[in-house]
Amino acid sequence: MSDKTKRKRIKVECMCGSKFDIDYRNKHEASKHERKGMNIKFLNAPDNPFKVAKRSKKADTVNYVITGSSRTQI
Repeated sequence: MSDKTKRKRIKVECMCGSKFDIDYRNKHEASKHERKGMNIKFLNAPDNPFKVAKRSKKADTVNYVITGSSRTQI
């Protein structure tokens, strides 16, 4: 099987503390939580993605000073 057709495994953590792939979420909820939908947290994901996006946008910003007919990067 080529790498392009493989699904990326996403690790999640249930509020009860169990860690597993997202594929096993339904099986976990059925066996541990009596088929009730539980909140999950994605592992290695930022708590607030908006702060991360703001930081990366600031890093990409480049300031220029226009002097006469040329512009120079600060």
